[in-house]
Parts: sequence; C-alpha cells; structure tokens
Amino acid sequence: ATPAQKIGINNQLAAMTSPWYIHFVRYNPAADLQQVRCPVFALFGKHDVQVSAELNSQALEQTYRGKKLQLKIYPQHNHLMQQCSAPGLEYGKIEQTIDPAVLSDIAEWIAKR
Repeated sequence: ATPAQKIGINNQLAAMTSPWYIHFVRYNPAADLQQVRCPVFALFGKHDVQVSAELNSQALEQTYRGKKLQLKIYPQHNHLMQQCSAPGLEYGKIEQTIDPAVLSDIAEWIAKR
C-alpha cells in the first residue's frame, strides 16, 4: 500500500473505532421514537445504500402503530433524495441537489399540519 493509502486506511479505522461511531452502530432508536407525540413524515430512497428503505419503513410502521405516520419510498432516489438509476455512492456525479418533487411533498405535508 502507498503512504496515502495507509493514511486513508488509518483514518477510516480511527473513525470506525471512535466513541461516536460505536454509539451510532449500537444505538436502537425504537425506545426514543416511541416518545415522539407529533405527526411524522418519513421518506426513503429505494436506491439508498446507507439506509434500507424496506427495513427502516417496516421498523417505523411497527414503532408508530396507531400513531400519525406517513411513509413514502421514492423508487428512483438515493440517500440524498437525488434521482438516480441504481444504488450507489454517486452523489458527486449527480447534478441534482434534491429532487424538487421530494421538496414539494415535504412542503405539502407541512402545510397540512
């Protein structure tokens, strides 16, 4: 490995063994989410490789059973709510900052409250 690669690997290891990262990986938000009393609009991108739309939407539905929850999964969107053709970490290659349709959905949801 080159010196630059070694530095990159060392930085990644330092980040992954930091107290914050360890807490992040171990944290289960279910108990905290059960304390939420306001309406929730959860949106997911089907092509998100960081947050599984399927697993997280199911968990939210179970957690918020009987409460005011609106879920929406955007079938052609990534983690940043950019339109994309396939899962991946191509954020810098996509010119769209956030899909205007997503912003419109958020604004509409807020306006109804």
